[in-house]
Amino acid sequence: MIVGTQKGGTTYLYKRLVQHPKVLSAEKKEIHYFDDYYNKSTNWYRSHFPTKMQMKINNQYITGEATPYYLYDKLSPKRIASIVPNVKIIILLRNPVKRAISHYWYEKKSLKNEHLPLMEALKKEEERLARGRKKKEFENRYKSFEYKHFSYKHRGLYQEQIKRYKKYFSSSQLMFIKSERMFSDNNYIQKIFGFLDLPRTYTSKKVVYKNSNNYPNVKKAERYLKSYFQDKNTELKKIVGFDW
Repeated sequence: MIVGTQKGGTTYLYKRLVQHPKVLSAEKKEIHYFDDYYNKSTNWYRSHFPTKMQMKINNQYITGEATPYYLYDKLSPKRIASIVPNVKIIILLRNPVKRAISHYWYEKKSLKNEHLPLMEALKKEEERLARGRKKKEFENRYKSFEYKHFSYKHRGLYQEQIKRYKKYFSSSQLMFIKSERMFSDNNYIQKIFGFLDLPRTYTSKKVVYKNSNNYPNVKKAERYLKSYFQDKNTELKKIVGFDW
């Protein structure tokens, strides 16, 4: 299971993993069972994956999904542990400054949810999230429109999110990956195969990576975000072994 982070390369990694002859893909990359559809049965969740018979016929032995919101969602770690306690979990972490800006432009250009200029959106984030916390949907599901779409900075507080997973899963079940290294080192995929107990003899083909680092007029926002994250992520290196 790839649980995050959004705009960190989860689609890229999932596409590379399902190329492996010992991996079968789910019905779709993001199932959202543990955040959006937890009211449905476990049979509903399992119906998105190959059957045991299909796995046997095709001589495959692992399958999985990639839903980036699972990392950010407070309720997901405990829920995942209750349903699939032996799961292997991959957590991709992208430079939180770059991730926040990429998230903003995704909301603005692709989803059309964002109408504020970049700096205004970043500075009003706390106000927006506070408004989201007052909503009934947030109380019941730790979710609101504001948290899902305007959490540019908050999603970059990785140490808080990782601690929730470490509470329910052993170190042998968790793999932390620096997104930038995954993209720069084509052989890094072999290390991921090893974590998943997959044969390393297979050479995965490269997949086109769509997330961009080139956005207009972001220098001021980058300076602001670097200052914002500097103190807040001091714990991160102790937990995952790297930072930016």
